[in-house]
Amino acid sequence: MRCGAGRAGDASLAYRCAIDGPTKGIKKPLSKGNRLVIVHAGGEAGFVPNALLTFKAGTKSDDYHDNMNSENYERWLRTKLIPNL
Repeated sequence: MRCGAGRAGDASLAYRCAIDGPTKGIKKPLSKGNRLVIVHAGGEAGFVPNALLTFKAGTKSDDYHDNMNSENYERWLRTKLIPNL
């Protein structure tokens, strides 16, 4: 698998890309420390104003679904994204 062709959050892909290239991004494996969840929406005209959601992840799991589940996503849609479209 080439770099950038995996699913978001694939730690093994990040590690492989750190070793094999391309070299424009992160050059060493991501740490196992705290995680930050970032949710935003945008298109050709840029990001939707005031739609950014960031929060510190409650777990250090490689699977972000423990933190960003359907309830959190739907709340973001209702309170941040849709009102600002």
